[in-house]
Amino acid sequence: MHLIALVVVASAALDASGPGYAAAQFQTRNPSPVHFAIETSKTTWTKVPGSPAARIGQGYPGEEYRLELCGWPSNRTSITVAEAKAFRCSPYAVGLSVPAPGSFEVLSSPIGDKWPESQNGGLSRELRFVKREGNVLEVGPNLMEYGDYSGGARPSFDETGGSLWIFDYRTERGPEAIRVSTSSGEILQRTRMPPISRPIVGANALGFWLAQDSTSEYPSTARLGVWFAPLGASKSELVKATDGSAWAMRADGTAMDVFISPNWPAQRSVVDLWRFTPTS
Repeated sequence: MHLIALVVVASAALDASGPGYAAAQFQTRNPSPVHFAIETSKTTWTKVPGSPAARIGQGYPGEEYRLELCGWPSNRTSITVAEAKAFRCSPYAVGLSVPAPGSFEVLSSPIGDKWPESQNGGLSRELRFVKREGNVLEVGPNLMEYGDYSGGARPSFDETGGSLWIFDYRTERGPEAIRVSTSSGEILQRTRMPPISRPIVGANALGFWLAQDSTSEYPSTARLGVWFAPLGASKSELVKATDGSAWAMRADGTAMDVFISPNWPAQRSVVDLWRFTPTS
């Protein structure tokens, strides 16, 4: 194994209103640079964590992260528990899911509650944060628009430390990762990301991580490799370039393990473990 030292300098965060219930402001600031050491070693396919669906990293509803699918009127912001149980989600004629007290869920609805959804490669759905306060479900505003169609243009999720990270390479703002508070539903951060579909993603105490999978799609101009979005940064940084394929990520405190075949085309019999550890 060998060790490589590097530094990621985070860019200043943008001034923006988090579209949560209080429309809180997060301030522009310059996050401190994040220094990493990279330790590389060989491992076997049997030690790569996660199920086959998790390795693909597509974030499809019902696979990696459960999404409540329901047609939701854009102008409605709350519903009682009793109403939710009787509410019919067009066109499926099923009741709206009711989260347990103190918990949340993510609601996926057709944009503007328009059925049928577009399947022509455009944006067709939007995500909302739903939290339960007593006997009332508070439904937040649109967090992100995405397209639910073949080709992998669906969001990927990871949750850690009171934050839910959501990434999609094709949104109304372009390729983007957002960080949402799991207690309030407010957007805490928006970060520009590379245009890579079907990625492997991970999150830890330092930020959000992304790398291309063997089934990822991307333009010929995309820079490939392990990308990192530090907390508070408006754009991500390429930590280590590679045209290989990642299979899984595993957070370990402030360190991140990336299981990857560094040479294209990817070979499952040859898997490297790249461990990114902050040095300051």
